[in-house]
Amino acid sequence: MKKTCYAGILLLLIIMLVACSGVEDSSRDEQVISEEGYLVEEPISELEEEPIELEPEDESEKKDQPEPASPDLEPLPADEADVGIPAIGQIYYSPFTGEPVDEFYIRKALMVIIENSPQARPQSGLEEASIIYEFLVEGGITRFLALYWDRIPDKIGPVRSARPYLIETAREYDALLLHAGASPEGFAMLARGQLAHLDQIFNGQYYWRSSDRRAPHNLYTGSKRIERYLDQLIGQEYNDRFDFQRVSFVRPDDKKADFIKIPYWGGTTVLYRYNREENLYYRYYGFMETPHFLDNNIQLTAKNIIIQYVGTRVLDEEGRLEMELGGSGKVLFFKDGIVVEGYWKKDGDSFTQYYNQQGEKLTFNPGQTWIHIVPSSIEVLYQDSSEAMETEEAPDEDVESITDIEGVEEIEDIDGNEDIEGNREPIEEEVKKDIEEDTEKAAGQAEGPEEDRPAEQEGFPPGPGSPFNAESIDNQFILDLLESSFPFNEND
Repeated sequence: MKKTCYAGILLLLIIMLVACSGVEDSSRDEQVISEEGYLVEEPISELEEEPIELEPEDESEKKDQPEPASPDLEPLPADEADVGIPAIGQIYYSPFTGEPVDEFYIRKALMVIIENSPQARPQSGLEEASIIYEFLVEGGITRFLALYWDRIPDKIGPVRSARPYLIETAREYDALLLHAGASPEGFAMLARGQLAHLDQIFNGQYYWRSSDRRAPHNLYTGSKRIERYLDQLIGQEYNDRFDFQRVSFVRPDDKKADFIKIPYWGGTTVLYRYNREENLYYRYYGFMETPHFLDNNIQLTAKNIIIQYVGTRVLDEEGRLEMELGGSGKVLFFKDGIVVEGYWKKDGDSFTQYYNQQGEKLTFNPGQTWIHIVPSSIEVLYQDSSEAMETEEAPDEDVESITDIEGVEEIEDIDGNEDIEGNREPIEEEVKKDIEEDTEKAAGQAEGPEEDRPAEQEGFPPGPGSPFNAESIDNQFILDLLESSFPFNEND
């Protein structure tokens, strides 16, 4: 009887325990969801898989097991793989110099017409330009068309008037042109509205005149006056102007040329001397003793130099010129101390392109490029000065022939030192006479070399690209002598 009673009590306790556990589960569910249906406590998240620690496998068994085959995954296309992934450490390059820039710019290029008469030197802001064109204008002087894009200096000038060929070149870049007036033909071109421009005559707020020079050689512009206007224009993205080559290679058969002489009409002469250590061309004006300095005492240099020959003719009694910038023509290209002969080609409003004689596009060094637009009748002289000095210092030996030299008759079978000296003396006398006549003629012109040394440049040391100094003036005469008697013909 007692056993039966104990069994009944135990069964009752089990039933009560089961009932209590059901009440707890019900109360817990009621705590999770309130009467309004909002969660009042953190809901139970989905089952989380706990990491399972596997016992280390026997090395012998592991070796026997085959490695699982990895699926062949096709790489995503470049446009899909980069979607949504921000660029880290992105480097942007200028489309005009090929050099790194601080940020990605979408802005219209700025082109400024800068004077190059003796009264205008030294100029301001040219060292910051990406590309500089040099054109001949009336009076035997030249004028610059400087392009600025990522860096606009505080001071640019002196600013002068436009010519049709300057306007046409600015149109290639769809640039904003800054100028002070224009020739009659230039005003007619600007009136067609094909180029954005700010003429100082009608927009004086973007310019100022300095008090240290007389007008019209004292007009300037700069970043504080023009950047706000540029920011208001519709942004523009440019493709690379040239094919830039990050690393240059000079082959043994490349034609070396570390000295360049550009004799413009009217007595204006531009010289360049190549500095091998810096891989730069230093610019001089008139003579090697007159480096072309800016107002901050920086000498003008170039990484690349283009000589573009174009058809040129005089339009009127004022001496205004017309230049044929369309079609094609001859080109000389200087970089890395070598010269490449080729041609230029321009179709419509597109960029003028430059090619070598094999029809391949020329490759440029990153940095500032100078483009000299010269009349087809001008003979640009160039030479490797080391070869010139070796020729001057070479021991006496037989000379078979000298050909393809303008102004010098072919000489054959010259034997012995006496014959060589006998033929040289008349040439030297004639060369000295020509040099004296050219110097006197140039000194009497408005652009004569004797007036090309501004007061600020008195006593400036020779540029770092030149081996000439006050103690080596005879070397300059030797070089001039060689230029005149044995011209540096690009066809040599």
